[in-house]
Amino acid sequence: MILFLDDESTGNLFCEELETKQLPLQVFSRIDDAWEFLQKTTEEVSIAIIDVMMPPGDLFTLAETNDGLTSGLLFYERLRGKLKDCRVFFLTNLTSPEVEQAISKDENAQVRIKTDFFYDEFADEVESLYKEMTSGSLGGKE
Repeated sequence: MILFLDDESTGNLFCEELETKQLPLQVFSRIDDAWEFLQKTTEEVSIAIIDVMMPPGDLFTLAETNDGLTSGLLFYERLRGKLKDCRVFFLTNLTSPEVEQAISKDENAQVRIKTDFFYDEFADEVESLYKEMTSGSLGGKE
């Protein structure tokens, strides 16, 4: 399954394109909802697509997230504690040294700047990766 976390409508355009691929997609606009889902799901999350800047919800404080500028990064750190091998795309409007440093040693994490990709290009990339990750697995699960 693919987890998609973005609080902005621009993210929804990327999401809509992914939905046309009929991939197993769970979409969240709030960090708290995404984290609650991860705590409860028994399905394997193969790919997570996370916006960097968003409201911290109840999971984090404004101070922890630099007024929301690094909420997605803190979510990623929690996600990594739970899902070590999940592929992560930071789908964001701009990156920061904090993001680059956090993922520099994580070969399964990448940054994608929203303005650098057409919606369908990103969806094609995710679809290809998802199929590669789940090929040869029974019932689409790894």
